[in-house]
Amino acid sequence: MALKSNMNFDSDSLFSTASEERKEEKIKQLEEERKLKHQNTKSLDETTEAEMILDRKVVCKNCDKQITYKSLKTSKVRRMESGPDLRPIAKGVDTLKYEVIACPNCGYAAMTRYYEHISLAQLKLIKEQITANFEREDPWPEPVYTYDYAVERYELALACAVAKKGKVSERAFICLHLAWLLKAKLEEMEATDPNYEKTKAEAEKYYRQAYDGFLKAMTSEYYPMCGMDQYTMEYMIAYMSYYFKEITISAKLISGIITNKNVSKRLKDRALLLKEQMMADIKSGRIQLKK
Repeated sequence: MALKSNMNFDSDSLFSTASEERKEEKIKQLEEERKLKHQNTKSLDETTEAEMILDRKVVCKNCDKQITYKSLKTSKVRRMESGPDLRPIAKGVDTLKYEVIACPNCGYAAMTRYYEHISLAQLKLIKEQITANFEREDPWPEPVYTYDYAVERYELALACAVAKKGKVSERAFICLHLAWLLKAKLEEMEATDPNYEKTKAEAEKYYRQAYDGFLKAMTSEYYPMCGMDQYTMEYMIAYMSYYFKEITISAKLISGIITNKNVSKRLKDRALLLKEQMMADIKSGRIQLKK
């Protein structure tokens, strides 16, 4: 009996096995997943700063009025390798601009990690020293913060931290962020800009204040500090010591990190790289050891 059929078979389909068909299906599935991942990565690369921002609402701890502030959509932010002094870096946005909550009604401002942690006695100081002299501001009209506006918010947070007698580490952390922001602003300025040298001097001032503050906090506060464990903080201070050519302090901290078995390999590698850089600078004469 002859089999009547309109089906056509080629050699590949005729002699293929079930396992081979499953293998081909798996390959197609993996290829589709690769394409989807590429599309998602491409989407992240093309995301603008405005698309990474959302407006959040919170009730001011000082005046009890609801305020709106801009915050980052964490799912949209693509984190990259941090700078040598642990400055956070992300693709397409400077995340540092969005780490302060500031009330436009009463002037109370703080970095997000410290905003909720304020006592009644500290609020009294804020009212007396900040709110009493504060002029109400209109809401920020733009979709993203500029560096100048972000700096203003941090400076208000610093004034509040001083007024409420906040921890030395908190004040130092704010100064560090101010220095980072001003240095980032410098990268967008021309050296011929009339405000270039002034901005550079401000950045250096805040970086030095941050360094001095962290040195003091190391001997008077407990870890974790500013969200960092002891070794991470010590590495950051070691880099800042190197930056200010205070090599004795830097070398001591680096040595402690490298020889400590509890320190992660990633942080040890950073410390070793800093040590090599410091030794090269000493050898070349770029850094002179104090006698």
